[in-house]
Amino acid sequence: MLASPAWAETINFEVSGQLGASGQYSDISATPLVPNPESADYYDTAAEGFALVRGKLQYQNLSFYSQFRAESEDQESENSIDEAYIEAQLGDSVFAYVGRRILVYGQSYGLNPADILRDPLAENDIYSATLARSLNLGADLAGVDILDDFGGTLSLIYIAEHDNPRLNLDEDIAMLRYAGFLADGAVDYSAAFIGGEREGAALSFSQGLGDASVLYMDATLRRGREKRAISGTSPQGHLLPLPRETKDLHPFATLGLGHFFENGWSLNIEFSHDAGGYSDEEWAQIKTALNTITPPQSAIEGQALGQLNGVLNHYTLRQNYTFLRLAHDNLFWDGKVNGEATLLYGLDDDSGSLGARLETALTDNITTGLHFSHKFGSENAEFKLRPENSTLALYMTMQF
Repeated sequence: MLASPAWAETINFEVSGQLGASGQYSDISATPLVPNPESADYYDTAAEGFALVRGKLQYQNLSFYSQFRAESEDQESENSIDEAYIEAQLGDSVFAYVGRRILVYGQSYGLNPADILRDPLAENDIYSATLARSLNLGADLAGVDILDDFGGTLSLIYIAEHDNPRLNLDEDIAMLRYAGFLADGAVDYSAAFIGGEREGAALSFSQGLGDASVLYMDATLRRGREKRAISGTSPQGHLLPLPRETKDLHPFATLGLGHFFENGWSLNIEFSHDAGGYSDEEWAQIKTALNTITPPQSAIEGQALGQLNGVLNHYTLRQNYTFLRLAHDNLFWDGKVNGEATLLYGLDDDSGSLGARLETALTDNITTGLHFSHKFGSENAEFKLRPENSTLALYMTMQF
């Protein structure tokens, strides 16, 4: 027998993957903002699937990570490389990395300002939050993590040409971030300085309260707004958007409280304030414009309606929200069912979104679930702008 080369004995290669498929039925109805849902790609039924392959190759102090994803929806397919980066360990406490990587920050369940690279509109909320967050493109970046003697980590990260569809630009972002602990580990926190198109800072912390509760916060203070206000419409029907505000600092914060009950239930209550959201006065201008150009009576009004659709293309639009989450990991059927119910409620206009999920592991590798969502509110309220009223989805995933 021939001996293996010495370098081959030090290589560690791991591969894993996941398959998923879902089908959904949605209650679709026209709204003033979307008077023709089918032409805007809203359909009663939809079927989609994905295949995900993750790889890790390690050789001495070098590691290579990758994630390849293939998706199909209604006979249309798309492939992407979500992650592909190299990490090098330089000594005992320094790690350098370069490539495409998915970075996740913060801990809030509803609105998470600290997760600055996240685009919730690009996520498929049929699946659990963790899986939906991972089914996305990472950021192209280079960075260094430096560990200190107190359990903290100092990170220096440069992100190149990060796609921000809300601002319609590719921006370079530099970030200096420190994550550590206080009070002998009772409090964990992170603080970051952010450079780029919307420079500012981010802060997160969580602290245990007794044995069963936790207080947490995610917040940012960024320069400029993602959202554009409008001044109305012209006599001819043109939309009159105002220039995006780029100078003032706008806070966005979520404060949450989580509690774990002895019977296995957990409850999270969160309050979010986004100073960059639309005020009552700005929202009144939007509603007036909608009433003026809907239904469109001319090509100009039709163009204005499409432009307003783009202006309002954000995950949330107003300033104040409450989020509730009630969950249990061992429900009926011999404790094999996970369940959760969520409510995102807009305090500014009394509209919101209800969600419910039941999920069970059929085998060690196969999971199936049922997801239901329902949006409520008056006409032209935030959560009733789009045609989807209620959605029921069945999904299955398999790990290998």
